[in-house]
Amino acid sequence: MTDEKRFLIGRAIRRLRIARHLSQNGLARLWGVTPSFVSLVETDRRGVSLLFVNKLANAMEIPPSFIYVLADDPEKKVVGALQGIVLEQIEKWG
Repeated sequence: MTDEKRFLIGRAIRRLRIARHLSQNGLARLWGVTPSFVSLVETDRRGVSLLFVNKLANAMEIPPSFIYVLADDPEKKVVGALQGIVLEQIEKWG
């Protein structure tokens, strides 16, 4: 995974956490990691593997593709629209 995409994944994970009204501690419990790991990922000081992204998606009961949609370039109009839809669905499921 490139450094740029790793950055976008961290930002997407933070957006998901906030959409679900979770603290970093709450997300850490769901994800099975430490709160410091969540912080490192969200601030792009630690990358995550596909396995960790899938584990997070399973813990949040969302398709892994939602995370990748949120991680895509927010300047793209279609992706921007999809991001809004994804975030709305996540809030409904939360």
